[in-house]
Amino acid sequence: GWLAAGTWYRGEAFTKMGKVHQGIALMGKGLEISRLRNIRINLSGTLGSLAIAQSMIGSLEEGLDTLTEAFAFVEETGERYWEVELYCQRAEILGMQGDEIEAETSLKKACEVARQQQAKYWELRAVTDLAKLWCQQGKQMEAQAILAETYHWFTEGFDTPDLIEARALLEDIGK
Repeated sequence: GWLAAGTWYRGEAFTKMGKVHQGIALMGKGLEISRLRNIRINLSGTLGSLAIAQSMIGSLEEGLDTLTEAFAFVEETGERYWEVELYCQRAEILGMQGDEIEAETSLKKACEVARQQQAKYWELRAVTDLAKLWCQQGKQMEAQAILAETYHWFTEGFDTPDLIEARALLEDIGK
């Protein structure tokens, strides 16, 4: 298990350092080791990271296919920890394809799942992405309303990246 995870995370690190092709190769090798050893823990998050890496090199359809596999795994196993993030990743790739309607649908689903899970952190991330999309579409009032509602739920952690990003977006919308 450690070999698979180590190989995977090394690949993810390469991707974040801009060595995306090398990263994807290592991520694929880590995934292959996991499959050979029937290690399935955290597979949905792993596949989500791979999908984003694939999109970084322009393989958008491949990224969406990888996310389809991740969603199938979520349904099969009930491993829902990364489900909200998977919908956000799907929206990101759909946005890259110019499909704002499906991207919005995916972000709304992410928000819905986060609320069902009572996962305010994940909800904040999804709502922030949705608010950004709405701002691009000229829906500043709707964006501000949904983001302010979620942001004001928090009472601490205002120095964390996600809350900093949400606050900055609220300030930009308010200008």
